[in-house]
Amino acid sequence: MTRQQINWFVPAVVESVDRERSRVLDRLKEWDVQVDLKTSGTISLLVAEVVRDAIRYSRTAQISLGLKVTGRELLFEAVSHDLSEPCPGEQRDGRDRTLLELLATDWGDFQTTDSAMGVWFLLAMPEPLTGHRRRTLLTRVRQARPRQVVHRFSGRSDSAA
Repeated sequence: MTRQQINWFVPAVVESVDRERSRVLDRLKEWDVQVDLKTSGTISLLVAEVVRDAIRYSRTAQISLGLKVTGRELLFEAVSHDLSEPCPGEQRDGRDRTLLELLATDWGDFQTTDSAMGVWFLLAMPEPLTGHRRRTLLTRVRQARPRQVVHRFSGRSDSAA
């Protein structure tokens, strides 16, 4: 079972959002964690939302991030330090929480100290189609539908099993 983990601090500025989204995907590539295009997009979106949320409520110069991959599960967290209160009328559980609810396998928030709070998400990643699984899938597809042969010059078609 593959297990990789890293924790780091980033500046609590909006420019960190895109940089950290790329950093997470690059780290997964370094760890040889294979993700398809759809999962990569989901990871990017969720990381961006969680980082943006942590930056929004942190009153310090940095936020802390954590990434952990165990088997086919990815866990990501972002922690705001020295929390600021939301502006009047602003809800902490608006769009950010909706995306987490829709896309993440599981998610939640936690209080680390009186002045620090974090948000995490868990994402179960699909098994990559390599080796035996890919051959098995291709065999099933070929058996499920007959192949149609089109003759190049005559335009006549024959069904071949």
